[in-house]
Amino acid sequence: MRIVFNRSYLCCGCKRRVASADAAIAYRGCCICSDCYGRLDRVSPKSTFEAKGIVEFVSAAFYYTEMYRSIFLEYKFWDMEMYGHIIGIALREYFSSFSELGVYDFIAPVPLSSRRMKQRGFNQTDIFAQYISQAIDVPVRHCIKRVRDEMAQSTLSAVERAVNVRKAFSCSEDLSGMKILIVDDVFTTGNTMNECAKALCQAGAEKIGGAVAAYVYRKQNLNIPLPRVMSEKYRKHTVIYHKGT
Repeated sequence: MRIVFNRSYLCCGCKRRVASADAAIAYRGCCICSDCYGRLDRVSPKSTFEAKGIVEFVSAAFYYTEMYRSIFLEYKFWDMEMYGHIIGIALREYFSSFSELGVYDFIAPVPLSSRRMKQRGFNQTDIFAQYISQAIDVPVRHCIKRVRDEMAQSTLSAVERAVNVRKAFSCSEDLSGMKILIVDDVFTTGNTMNECAKALCQAGAEKIGGAVAAYVYRKQNLNIPLPRVMSEKYRKHTVIYHKGT
């Protein structure tokens, strides 16, 4: 008598154990099942959104809606590092068709403070950056340094966020003439990414773009369609051009 054991995974969304055939993405003992993956609000391929300040655009794979949010928060704050790899694999799939991003010299992940890095044991943004790097064949370079340990952005209002990250980053490398893609976990107000961009430009960077796992749309817009690509006014200044979504 031969006993066959079918492999199963624990879904990071619904927390059910599912067969391998029902896993949309699996990493070690975890997965996101097909049902939960279908409930993620995904951004249309090659879409770009208006960023902030000197960042020319931001691209994102997902909207920061309920299913994504629940998985991401457990990853970030409850030490569920495997969830980050599941998101990362999805990012690699999304950005692999975004060949236009291959023009960048390198990817610069937004850094954690030394205190948070010690507490968490990993930088959630760095994991995402590694998967995006695989997708667009652009290397990761840890050139941005966090020079002060500010409060967590997620606890603050939009105005407080801007003040909180002001002059929080630096770059001591020579980046003269380089094109750099900043990677962060979530794009909310754009203040963190813009402050990182300022540090890179002071080091000589010529062009700054942004890529994130998830894009937050404002609560007052919940009753209108999800945001689409940036307006023509902003598109013509970027290295990426995309017609429609």
